[in-house]
Amino acid sequence: MATVSVEEKVDSIPFQMHPRVFEALGSDLVTNDVVAIIELVKNSYDAFAHNVWVRFKNDPITGGFLEIEDDGLGMTREEIENIWCLVATPHKQNNSMASTNGRQRRVSGAKGLGRLAAARLGNKLQVLTQADNAPCWKIEVDWNKIFKANSISEAFIQCQQNDEEKFFDTSGTCIKITELRESLGDDKINDLKENLARLLPPFEEKSDFNIFIRNTNNQADVDVKIDTLKFLKEPKYCLSGVLDKKGNFTSRYQYTSIDKSVTRTKQIKRNWKQLLKNSKNNRDKLSESAHPQCGPFEFEIRAWDISPEDTEEIEDNYNIKKSLVRKAIAYHKGISIYRDKILVLPKSESSRDWLKLDPRRISKLGERLSTSQIVGFVSISSDQNPKIEDTSSRENLVSNEAVAEFKEILVGIVGLLEIERGKDRYTKTEKTFDLFEGISTKNLIAEVENIKNQNGLIDDIIPILVDLEASLNKTKNKLEKRFIDYSRMATVGTIASMLVHEIRNRTSSIYNGLEFIQSKFSSDQTEFKDKLRKAFRSVKRLEQLADTFAPLASVNLKKRNRTSILEEQISESIQLCFRNIDNSPIEFELPETYTRVAVDPGHLDTIFINLILNSYYWMLDTPSKKKKLVFNFEIMKNKDRIKVTMSDTGTGIESDIFEKIFEPGVTQKPDGIGMGLTVVAELLALYDGEIAALSSGLLGGATFVFDIPLTK
Repeated sequence: MATVSVEEKVDSIPFQMHPRVFEALGSDLVTNDVVAIIELVKNSYDAFAHNVWVRFKNDPITGGFLEIEDDGLGMTREEIENIWCLVATPHKQNNSMASTNGRQRRVSGAKGLGRLAAARLGNKLQVLTQADNAPCWKIEVDWNKIFKANSISEAFIQCQQNDEEKFFDTSGTCIKITELRESLGDDKINDLKENLARLLPPFEEKSDFNIFIRNTNNQADVDVKIDTLKFLKEPKYCLSGVLDKKGNFTSRYQYTSIDKSVTRTKQIKRNWKQLLKNSKNNRDKLSESAHPQCGPFEFEIRAWDISPEDTEEIEDNYNIKKSLVRKAIAYHKGISIYRDKILVLPKSESSRDWLKLDPRRISKLGERLSTSQIVGFVSISSDQNPKIEDTSSRENLVSNEAVAEFKEILVGIVGLLEIERGKDRYTKTEKTFDLFEGISTKNLIAEVENIKNQNGLIDDIIPILVDLEASLNKTKNKLEKRFIDYSRMATVGTIASMLVHEIRNRTSSIYNGLEFIQSKFSSDQTEFKDKLRKAFRSVKRLEQLADTFAPLASVNLKKRNRTSILEEQISESIQLCFRNIDNSPIEFELPETYTRVAVDPGHLDTIFINLILNSYYWMLDTPSKKKKLVFNFEIMKNKDRIKVTMSDTGTGIESDIFEKIFEPGVTQKPDGIGMGLTVVAELLALYDGEIAALSSGLLGGATFVFDIPLTK
């Protein structure tokens, strides 16, 4: 009997690919239309183009079109067949540098999936391409026909020599996608502009790759260059430097006030051992090896303050509309990775905070930077950072030890910037008493005396009054801003006392000067009387400002060694607010516990009264909802502190001020001065406590969380 060997039973069965793979991969690997267009623009970059033009038009009948033209190297007939038509070709991986006229450029693609972006965008594709000193070729692809083919052997493109009018001067490629699957509305176009602006590092003075965009839906045939605004190139805070292959960290911090009047620089250096020590809470993310696994890289991170006052200052100094300031930062916000000078990450809005900077701000609002305040880039290379790879979806980095280390180092770099920013954020650009130098009473009286001695007229006094009124109003605005700035550097009561004293000293002197003018130049002239009246009114405004600060000057922010029963003080605070807890307009939930805390009863009253009245105020705006305030307590891990959580059913905190609600002067109340939560935060700070607001309230309204010490 004959035997059959095992080898004779083994059949070799080839892999097959159905043409629907084009459709499936286009949807899965290219996450949205904006990413798809960016991938096509990157193809132009890889073709060593100096210019690329993106044009589109919506048409309800034809479905509109998208056109991307460049002046790159173009393709020959052989390259079309052997490279372009080969899906997932390793050509770019094997030929990582594009060359022309003796210059080289590292290509950005390596997976050979770029043409799938075109399949995602529209049903039909037309390509005109021409290499230098070669014919122009015309390619046509009907993706629907390819998707419906029975096998890959039946999937074809149409290619022929283009004998029509000369399209390119020397070389280039133009792709036109028609029968778009989705319309390119204004929102998508704006998103595209933002992401194209991020495609190349935004801080390079000159680039050999220019992107133009033309929207023929709502404007004439005008190509608009994608560029960054000037103020983005002149940041308020900046940290730039390198991490070398041995893990040595060298950086330079630069602070420049928006008006350029104040600057500070600092050199910051760390070796690898120091970086490991500074990241002791995340040692599992940093290797114990003698050098970083992630490889060397360069970085630059720029940051701005974006409160209304800050954006107004940028508006004044750069002649840009305030509404555009935040938008301009938002175009580039977050930290972007560039490999060989082309964007790797992030590709879409959803992945801007890939470093998770925003969640880490909860415990230190105001001190830590959010992605909406920073524009940064990290420069890596294929050769020196081989382990830092982006996923096929182009929306994240491949998870490995080198990437975890890379992320941890970058978060540490942001932390260094935050520390230095904290030192400069409230820099006193002027001493408080210097604010009044521009409206010196001595100079005012001297000018009036001089005019009087020269037999001057009333008309000569009017310009002086106009300047005085403007100076007074400017000083009032500066004082309000200075109060906000200074309050972070000392207790509110101390600063309020100082401001009240300085304002009242100066206004008395200014009143005397105005009365002197009035006595020397009595006149019935309407304009003179009007200007004098306005000057008096401006001084009165300063007096009213002092009256506003006066109550804060008496706030006692000294720590006292007294204890309290937490539950009793909350009950007493409720009774102080509503007289009778049983008949209050709010339903309260308070744990039936007995907790002794090492906090003065008066300080606890101030904390809870402020928070309770705030909750009640905003619950009044929700008449259809049940008014409820819930207290929860939790003993913390170290057993010597307790975490208090307060949640209400009010309207919650508006997103545009959420990050700044604990800063002085920030308020949602029409008649508020924005000091209640500031006082609460400073009182808690006396007991080493911190307070934070949750972005999503537990009961649909606001939720505040803070910690206080238990008695020993």
